[in-house]
Amino acid sequence: MAPPVLIANPRSDAAFAELANARAANGAQTPGALERELRTHYPKAVVRERSLSSEAVVTWYVYRDGTWTATQG
Repeated sequence: MAPPVLIANPRSDAAFAELANARAANGAQTPGALERELRTHYPKAVVRERSLSSEAVVTWYVYRDGTWTATQG
């Protein structure tokens, strides 16, 4: 099975997104498992599965700070 598509937040934190994608590709098979792994580096990390009935691909929202963070621009 292919790893889920991750939507990492904040988008500006490339290191966080990289770690999340690496952990999802290498064994974190549930949102809870990925959340536990990320929390070793990011204690407030939260992972939630997106539930859209018409979607053929599994997508997880990955929040570094526990909630959505606006990108500073």
